[in-house]
Amino acid sequence: MRKFLRVWAFVGTQFIVSAPAIAQAPDTLWTRTYGGAYNDCGYSVEECASGGFIIAGETGSFGAGSGDIYFIRTNADGDTLWTKTYGGTNDDCGYSVKECAGGGFIIAGWTESFGAGYYDIYLIRTNADGDTLWTKTHGGRTGYDVGWSVQECAEGGFIIAGGTSSFGTGWTDVYLIRTDSGGDTLWTKTYGGTGFDLGNSVQECADSGFIIAGGTGSFGAGSGDVYLIRTDADGDTLWTKTYGGTHDDVGYSVQECAGGGFIIAGETRSFGAGEYDVYLIRTDENGDTLWTKTYGGTSRDRGYSVEECASGGFIITGYTYSFGAGNCDVYLIRTDTDGDTLWTGIYGGTDYDWGCSVQECANGGFIIAGQTESFGAGYSAVWLIRISETGVEEQKELRVESLELRVFPNPCMGKALIKYGMPEKADISLELYDITGRLVKTLYSGTQEKGYHTINVGAVRDTPLPRGIYFIKLETNNYKATKKLTIIR
Repeated sequence: MRKFLRVWAFVGTQFIVSAPAIAQAPDTLWTRTYGGAYNDCGYSVEECASGGFIIAGETGSFGAGSGDIYFIRTNADGDTLWTKTYGGTNDDCGYSVKECAGGGFIIAGWTESFGAGYYDIYLIRTNADGDTLWTKTHGGRTGYDVGWSVQECAEGGFIIAGGTSSFGTGWTDVYLIRTDSGGDTLWTKTYGGTGFDLGNSVQECADSGFIIAGGTGSFGAGSGDVYLIRTDADGDTLWTKTYGGTHDDVGYSVQECAGGGFIIAGETRSFGAGEYDVYLIRTDENGDTLWTKTYGGTSRDRGYSVEECASGGFIITGYTYSFGAGNCDVYLIRTDTDGDTLWTGIYGGTDYDWGCSVQECANGGFIIAGQTESFGAGYSAVWLIRISETGVEEQKELRVESLELRVFPNPCMGKALIKYGMPEKADISLELYDITGRLVKTLYSGTQEKGYHTINVGAVRDTPLPRGIYFIKLETNNYKATKKLTIIR
């Protein structure tokens, strides 16, 4: 099963321990495994608006072919509500899943069973019960085309990033596809040179356009560099950047930061302590480096997924061969806003275990999806790990030096978490305005203590906000802050 973990990347009773770190890792609330007698893996996880989680991956235990897309819906405790498989008689895999504004889900991956070429990008739209509404394939007749990342766009439809050997100028190129709400192509773009280039992660930016992270063998300083591409809303390149040294470096995950600029997670062979290290890069809005960090030991360590946390800083998951109980363990790293480690955690047993996707949960803590060969029913199983977060808020409360205002997720489907930090006790006004400047709602008015506070927008009992652009304004006697909120419902 390990062959499916970014095979195009450069050149492939439970036991829980903590890695050497600045602070002790938080408690594990629960873990779950899913699968059958053969190979099963979870590549992408998302918390659902109604609670619980959705996981997309691959199964060799169930379905019609040698490998099918594996889709699992759980409740908030990780108990299975339903599972689905999608695919044909050959190999099919789901690498990315998102909940859609109108309900249901979108899955992107690749298919060997359908389409025009040997492998094609596979896009599946389901309803809230996982039943198929439609499927689409994208690609050429002669090569390999793979989708690694999908997101619903603010104006409707979807954006998919991956790799193509059917189109472009090199061996493989970054492949970007913009579709309408029915999955039909609006436009496609390729990016790269004469070598090996791949897009692993895409996100729509708050001011329109897209950010793509991946790897390039065509440009940069080494045999492979982290590749960052910023486009406009039509996919035309605004700028590109490479990051790395003289050896292999690649980016697997990118996110736009609440304060502007971007965060990228991946792996580096050019820097760090070991054979490969987790590589974290913070840039400004033009892609210029603000700082870089590496994490790991003397062996191989990789970061697959990164997310900015509501209280600031970042959470990264991947795998580590340097620490832990087995051949390879899930690696979880929590940092502050400067990338300095707050704590690390390692989860696994005596065999191969890794984390592929991490997300901060609405009520705190984190959810990790990946694969375990140490636990479960078969050779490998989908592994879901729910982590609390204790201590970080208390540690950071004393470090609030100025007014902080953050909104997550953004864009959202009408439900978002507003988190703000008060440097001192003060009377505040927290208000929501639409794009015309009309006051929509007063979210809070009164006295707040020093420290961090949270307010939910679009809670279950609230009237849903229509799609559009909004502004959240926080004001005290001494401070003012404003953040834009995009609702794509």
